[in-house]
Amino acid sequence: MYIPWEDSGEASLYLSESAGKGYVQVETLILDEFLAAEGWPKVGLVKIDVEGAEVEVLEGMRETARRSEDLKLIVEFNPGNQMKARGSCTKLFEILRELGFKRFYAIRHGLKEVILPDDVEKLIRLTESTKYVNLLCEM
Repeated sequence: MYIPWEDSGEASLYLSESAGKGYVQVETLILDEFLAAEGWPKVGLVKIDVEGAEVEVLEGMRETARRSEDLKLIVEFNPGNQMKARGSCTKLFEILRELGFKRFYAIRHGLKEVILPDDVEKLIRLTESTKYVNLLCEM
């Protein structure tokens, strides 16, 4: 994990211009494997804020999404991080739809419903002052 110059909490698996303190190796796990080992407990909410690695996290929770018909997800959308990680902002939305999420809300001064992928430009505008916006995703 690359460590940013400032203690901003923006350490990332992806190298960026803010990474300057080097990197550290971190152990990761796949959510589906962890929950399987725990006997598949009920999961109602997952919060993802991983500075560009959101798609990787979502790939590792396909079975969790399948087993959790009422799952809610809060995921950070940072277009800059998505572009660095995969050169596109759309893969995040594609996998959310693949996993069965149907309703999306930007969390900014309340909830603002967004249609994905149609409202990507609207979401990008919401990130202009803060670089990111959290999305509430529902099945």
